[in-house]
Amino acid sequence: MKNGNRKWIPLCVVLGAAAAGVLLATFPPVHKELRTPRLICFGSLSTKTAALLGDPGGDGGGGRVTATEWERRGKGDYAVFQACHMERAATDDSPRVVSALVIQDSQGPPLVLGGPVRLGAGLDGWVRPGRAEAALPAGCARRMGSTAPYLTVQVDVASWDEETMKPAQRAAANRANQAVLREAVTKLTTLYACGT
Repeated sequence: MKNGNRKWIPLCVVLGAAAAGVLLATFPPVHKELRTPRLICFGSLSTKTAALLGDPGGDGGGGRVTATEWERRGKGDYAVFQACHMERAATDDSPRVVSALVIQDSQGPPLVLGGPVRLGAGLDGWVRPGRAEAALPAGCARRMGSTAPYLTVQVDVASWDEETMKPAQRAAANRANQAVLREAVTKLTTLYACGT
């Protein structure tokens, strides 16, 4: 290499490193754990936690969980809508369970329909056997491309008939919904680096 060309090598190295830094800042790396096949619903739930939904025993011991995911992309305040339809296979002592998890932007915080419940890690939400909801930390909507002030995670368990449930069943269902919300919020907050 000629001496005249050699003086440009340091500049090329610096520019290359700067370009790599811009790319990393623009596209932050996804946490490796969130790419494993054991995670469903846009990386927000483990199949083990999803199996808690609609589980009468409250221990996730039901059948295998499968999930179908779809999303609608928009603009402005309504840019985020991700829905996950889950089914847990029936076993001899556990019926087939159909449930859903929805991640979407919102103009307001979750409506308290079943009484406020402390979800841990400074997160508040509400739970009932058939439905539960929590808000992600401030900033998550923006990191996902929305201008809305809130981003919520909702859980719906169509299989539960709340009117006929016994107190122990209601308590177990509420605990399961809390666990699902906590994990979904925690994983999404990590994935989009939008914690408080």
